Amino acid sequence: MRLPSIVSVRSALKDVRDDIQGEVEAVDVRLQVYPDGAWAIRVGPSDYDLDHHGWFGAGSVSPDDKIRDLDASARDLIDQIRDAKASC
Repeated sequence: MRLPSIVSVRSALKDVRDDIQGEVEAVDVRLQVYPDGAWAIRVGPSDYDLDHHGWFGAGSVSPDDKIRDLDASARDLIDQIRDAKASC
């Protein structure tokens, strides 16, 4: 399985951050990585996630997050995927 790059995940998280400006304090996000290496960022409560394939990392994004915060979040999400994959 190929993991997404930190830069790619950070960019997706930045898009989420920009979308929520002025709307909420923070949103839940999940990085979902499929066995073939495809990935997606899921936003909002996990109760609505219908696709349970692959591995997940979970965190949150705030409108106040700086690039360094998003970078740290991206690293954490990817590390969670590594850990989840290793435990399977």
